[in-house]
Amino acid sequence: MEVIKRTLVENDYVTLTFVLVLGVVWFAKQMYYHRFLEFLQLPFSNKYFSAALREKNLENPFTLIMLVVQIISFGVFVWYMITTHHIKIFNAIKIEYWMALVGVFVFVLTKLVVQILVSAILNINRITYQYIYRKISYLNFSSFVLLIGMAFAFYNKNLSSIFLILSVFVFLLLNFIGILDMLKNYQKLILNYFLYIILYLCAFEIAPLLILGAYITIY
Repeated sequence: MEVIKRTLVENDYVTLTFVLVLGVVWFAKQMYYHRFLEFLQLPFSNKYFSAALREKNLENPFTLIMLVVQIISFGVFVWYMITTHHIKIFNAIKIEYWMALVGVFVFVLTKLVVQILVSAILNINRITYQYIYRKISYLNFSSFVLLIGMAFAFYNKNLSSIFLILSVFVFLLLNFIGILDMLKNYQKLILNYFLYIILYLCAFEIAPLLILGAYITIY
């Protein structure tokens, strides 16, 4: 009985989260309408990254608002995978919903802050700043798409696996498009700083995922 009650409470929290995210996205659309329209065209157009909008984009309120959506989306995804696919993180038998959200928040923000600090210390902002911004933008977009798929999976148990696989596939596809876009727009810069970029990616993209993966088990 206690387990059922706790599950219902967590389901209510998830529903509240979906409503909250829709509210945040609606707010972003109302406050930054043109920016929002350009954001929706992200996989198909470079308008969002136009020269007039580049300066201080990482600290732009719209980017930060959508970063909140990204963190919440990943939090819901992590919690859903843990509860439905028998996954343990750090040997914890039960991960509460709020723990998943806080964990993703700490991981994403810590990684971002360290990247920015190291870039400033090593004076490689020119190489990394636009990379971080573009990566965050594509993750913001793809994580929102992922959350929509998660909503369908959450409320339609019969087709949950299909929605989950489809949403993850679209998420990966969108980020692959983002990688191709960065390679296309920064070919010369990548070639000039190839070794630095490889070291940067290994340290800040691959290593954190490998470390996190070492603490994930399926039971």
